[in-house]
Amino acid sequence: MYESQRCTALLRTTLSVSHRAFQHPPSFVPSVKYNRAVATRLGGPDNILRKQSVAYANVDLASRIATKLRKRTLLLTYDNAVDSSIIKLSKQAEIMRISSADLKACITANDVLLALSPGVGSHWTKAAGLQTEAPVVAMNAPFSLSYDIAQGGKWEPIYVVKRVTKGWIYRAYPSGFKVYLDKPDGTVELIKEFDKGVIPKLREVAAVVRDESQARGYAISNDRYLTQRL
Repeated sequence: MYESQRCTALLRTTLSVSHRAFQHPPSFVPSVKYNRAVATRLGGPDNILRKQSVAYANVDLASRIATKLRKRTLLLTYDNAVDSSIIKLSKQAEIMRISSADLKACITANDVLLALSPGVGSHWTKAAGLQTEAPVVAMNAPFSLSYDIAQGGKWEPIYVVKRVTKGWIYRAYPSGFKVYLDKPDGTVELIKEFDKGVIPKLREVAAVVRDESQARGYAISNDRYLTQRL
């Protein structure tokens, strides 16, 4: 998740929901089980929702965030992957296309805007260019345009769980970035913490994890592909 405007209270609420949804890194719910839970919460047909599982999972999380915020939350989408007519959102949540001509007139300063899964540059430009005093949060971007940990520009990474070879990089606002090492038994270990305000380079994190893994002699026993781990 990234935020483009000052919204400390919003970020704390968002992170609280995110922690409960995904647990502590890098523990993941099996995809089939999670998709069924999403379908149950949204009240939609599982056979349809699972065809766009990522899109509906994003909407599900955003809807739960809106419930915790207790204020009108606009879920901004970039395509037609989500059919709002077959699901049930929280009372505070509304789905709108970010390219809608009616969007600007609908936004008030008391709203919260969640841009769901921005990908290409134009997605980020639209989200960052929204002329509003309402807080704007980009959620679950599939990749970074800078090929690094942070998106750059006016966006600050506030909740990050990113895979690197042999480990993970993690951040939950307002704490700093933390580096976790994969261990052969499937657990992880915190091996480095960066000071608050420091956004490390991806290559720096990868070197820290790789060097520590090699120093411990984990080698092939710590390979997530050969050991069938994510």
